[in-house]
Amino acid sequence: MSKPYTEEDLSNIFDADLNWRRKELSDLKAAIKVADEPAKPVLLRAMITMGYAHWEGFVRTCANRYFEHLTLRKKLFSEFERQIYVNSFLIRIDSLYQARTSLEARCKLVNDILDGRGDDSPT
Repeated sequence: MSKPYTEEDLSNIFDADLNWRRKELSDLKAAIKVADEPAKPVLLRAMITMGYAHWEGFVRTCANRYFEHLTLRKKLFSEFERQIYVNSFLIRIDSLYQARTSLEARCKLVNDILDGRGDDSPT
């Protein structure tokens, strides 16, 4: 899949992701219609589970690709909504936690937050 450099690229990525999810759900719906009676309740439960999984996956994919799009545009934090700025620090906090980084790196993050800096990029 290509990188979302432009708004059109981002839109195409969203459309492609949604289309394959719809196709998969549509195929399952067709299978339920032709299934024998004992299999239908099981397939219907599977449809509910798959519907939720696709909804959650689509939301996650869109959010990740949107943040990637913002990163590729290399704009200043001041040009974005405050939540974008907050999210960039959440990503850094999580990576510090996961990597069990040095005290120096953790202090740098705290100083960046207190100084209102985010390395001048959205992620």
